[in-house]
Amino acid sequence: VWSVNGFAQAFMWPPVVKLMTELLDGNNYKKTSVIVSYGASFGTIAAYFISSLCVGVFSWRSMFVASAVIGLVMAVIWIKHCPLIDMNTESIIKTDVNVPKVKHGFPFIILAVMPIIVLQGALRDGVQTWMPKFIINSFNIEGFKAILLVGLVLPLFAILCMRVTSKLYQNKITNELLCAGTMLSAGMVSAAMLFAFNGFNPVVTAFFGAVLTGSMHGVNMIMVCMVPPYFGKYGKISLISGVLNACTYIGSAISTYGFAKFSEIFGWDYTILLWAAIALAGVLICALTAKSWNKFSKQ
Repeated sequence: VWSVNGFAQAFMWPPVVKLMTELLDGNNYKKTSVIVSYGASFGTIAAYFISSLCVGVFSWRSMFVASAVIGLVMAVIWIKHCPLIDMNTESIIKTDVNVPKVKHGFPFIILAVMPIIVLQGALRDGVQTWMPKFIINSFNIEGFKAILLVGLVLPLFAILCMRVTSKLYQNKITNELLCAGTMLSAGMVSAAMLFAFNGFNPVVTAFFGAVLTGSMHGVNMIMVCMVPPYFGKYGKISLISGVLNACTYIGSAISTYGFAKFSEIFGWDYTILLWAAIALAGVLICALTAKSWNKFSKQ
């Protein structure tokens, strides 16, 4: 039953990217995709508050009822306003008919981008999932306080980091892979600081953990929002956005189980070092493929 929920949500992002790409010009697309990305972080904050309220007042089952109601309300709003979206179908059909032949570098570029997204997905969701447990084990504080701390700090830093990444991308580093590599570097430094200050203070720990996951949100925004439009001339926007978005959750699925098992065997110190190593691997892939991506994006 829960797989149906995930399967349904998987249909959301590729059509949204397709719509934004067709309806907006380059600069407006970049601005809008950043704003849309904020929604996940605001949703995370709302989810922690709503779930706490539901459990405190009713029962854990009420969380699912509340989620279903919210989803139903948004579905009604979307269906009501969707007919107002004016798509220039003639232009779209013409573009699809005259799709240029796929260049030789196309497969290489996809194979280079995919592992970067898998790595950031592992750090973004894996660290966010296990940060409350890490704080509980390190400082012996109540689980509710740890979850509340992480539930507020991490999403807020995610929004901040996406904003910083957007400004960096639009004004300084226009090469998507170099920009992603810069944010991965920030994540690597944050993991190193988390290791250095491990056990010092729960707020400091939450701060560096928030910077680590926040920088990965920045990487995700660049790779999943800004990269797919380059494949529009091949008629592959929805396909590429779906594949890249799937890579995020491949990393998430691996890390959710993998980090728990790794910390159980080797302890949290080595787990934090693993986070730094994953970020470093992403930096190296970005550095090695940035030049090839630059050539591909300018074709």
